[in-house]
Amino acid sequence: MIEGSVTDAQTGETLPLANITVEGTYRGTITNEDGSFSMSIPDSLLPATLLIRYIGYHTYSHSVSLQTGRQLEIALEPSVTEMDALVVTDENPGERIMREVIRRKQQWRQKLDTYKAEAYTRQTLSNDTSIVSISESASQVFWDDERGHREVLRSKRQTSNILPGENVAGVSYLPNLYDDNIDIAGFEVVGITHPNAGADFPCNGLITNR
Repeated sequence: MIEGSVTDAQTGETLPLANITVEGTYRGTITNEDGSFSMSIPDSLLPATLLIRYIGYHTYSHSVSLQTGRQLEIALEPSVTEMDALVVTDENPGERIMREVIRRKQQWRQKLDTYKAEAYTRQTLSNDTSIVSISESASQVFWDDERGHREVLRSKRQTSNILPGENVAGVSYLPNLYDDNIDIAGFEVVGITHPNAGADFPCNGLITNR
């Protein structure tokens, strides 16, 4: 029977709920509210190594055998983690992030020649009381700076009240939402990274707030 206590090496305060395990086994225990513990170790496991762990402290190992004492006083050394300085300002961090996104998009857009994307489209038509129809499609979309868009349809499905030929779900036109001004169905919409996207912005008679 091994008994003992676990304390803070600097303050001497007891450490409740410290974890004590026999290395290489599932045998173990935890300290009580006074930092004390007791556990039995079969002779067949001796000699053994006890591992004592506590959050915020270095792991401590202690060897026990038939010849060692049964009363242990374990003092754990705090594990100090250096963290970067935290700067507190009155600025909304979201605004700072978006300014950086807007700045960087001008860089990567100039270097973009092609891209490929996996696309899922769902079109739902509804009236005042219920859903009229649902169309879905899954496809691969390709874009090339010189050749434009191309879509490879993988699958599509629709509700039974419409024919497969009437399923127009797809992304044959895929607007780039990082553009400042986006043309969607004949309407000019402000992109999410437009410098004026945070304010009401009139576009072709529409008021968009992105």
